Amino acid sequence: MWQQGVRPVGGAVALQAIDTAADRLVGWKSIGAFLGCDARTAKRWERSRAMPVHRVPGDGVPTVWADRTELRLWLRGAPAEPVAAQPVAAAPPSTPQWRQRALAVLVGTGIAAGTAGLLLGNRSIPAAVHAAAVRAGPYDDDAAAQARYLNARFELGTRSAAGIAAAERDFQALTIRFPDRAAGYSGLADAHVLSREFGAVPDAVAFPRAAQAARTALALDPGLADAWLNRAFVAFWWQRDLSAGLAAFHEALKRAPDSAKAHHWLATALIATGDIATARTEIARARELDPNNHAIVADAAFVEISAGNYATALPALEALAQLDPDFAAAHRYLALGYLMTARDADYLREAATTARLIGRRNQLAGVELAASRWRSGGHRAMLDQLIINAVAAEARGDGCINDIIGLHALAGDRIGALRWLANAKARHPNDSVFLPNDPMMIAWRHDPAVLHAASAS
Repeated sequence: MWQQGVRPVGGAVALQAIDTAADRLVGWKSIGAFLGCDARTAKRWERSRAMPVHRVPGDGVPTVWADRTELRLWLRGAPAEPVAAQPVAAAPPSTPQWRQRALAVLVGTGIAAGTAGLLLGNRSIPAAVHAAAVRAGPYDDDAAAQARYLNARFELGTRSAAGIAAAERDFQALTIRFPDRAAGYSGLADAHVLSREFGAVPDAVAFPRAAQAARTALALDPGLADAWLNRAFVAFWWQRDLSAGLAAFHEALKRAPDSAKAHHWLATALIATGDIATARTEIARARELDPNNHAIVADAAFVEISAGNYATALPALEALAQLDPDFAAAHRYLALGYLMTARDADYLREAATTARLIGRRNQLAGVELAASRWRSGGHRAMLDQLIINAVAAEARGDGCINDIIGLHALAGDRIGALRWLANAKARHPNDSVFLPNDPMMIAWRHDPAVLHAASAS
């Protein structure tokens, strides 16, 4: 992108998956979300303000829970009748819903299918199961919701227009079903920002939606690294507030230092600031943490394109496009690399493929016009048509004025580039902050006039 799953956590027990009482909040994060604070504050209120919290007896790390009614009474300062804790060994109701959830917990903890069958047949939980760790996740108390969340994350990972649209629907459903949980809103923010890159949603639509979802996620869970990444992405790429965006990226990394996504997103931001050396370090770390992620592989190549290292970038992208021909980012970056190296026929092919994959008909029509001009007039005629296309796209609201400036620069039209740069400063004063490091401006990155025009007013 110009762009966690779940992990085992000791101490969480199978009780979390079978506790379906409507008024019961299991875990400090759920309690804090109900109160509008983070888990740390909720723990402090229990110690200093006698907030009513219960603990399930037994060995290991204790599982805490609270009753919504008790908490409401406590907030109003009224005495609450204590809610009796149900013993862990009590058999859960033998409903099909419970059976589904119990089976999901057993599969998630790696318990053999034979044991699962024994459990469901006896309709009770053996003592060993209570001590088994389950996968920590935002919906691990509801098997159907957890499955939907993981499926939505998988759909996002496809980086296809259809997959992102499906993920958006799933995350939206989770926010409706669980309005007090941050993960659904953060996932929704991810879907919105990806819909503009891998789909046909304009920035002016996608970014405000992402900003709203990110605000909600952070309000519900200020400690959620993904929510900080959402805030960072919007601040950096939409609001063009580089300092606030970079600070939020680093905050996300502080909270999740082994997040491949956080290292990845920070790397792409650093490219835009011109810090190629650190961008390489961050993208390399992201690849170490998630070596199978195609988006990270593509952006590692984009780092090299931004550095003018086409001999490294283009073969890597060609291999990726061959392995995953429906992955739009590989074709988009190939198109840019071919354009920069005057491989016009290859550029036109990859640009058309990108437009088809992300469903942008106007963009595809523009590529076809550019191809016609190239066949009749060569490289410069193609660039002239691409400039016309970029101007039309910016006027429609689905383009970027920086593309117009970059294409003028690529065509060697310095006067035209500076004229449009002045236009950009007048109409969109924040847009020009990225221009000196745009790959199409590589020949003019140290041009005093360009640097002056792109500097803050």
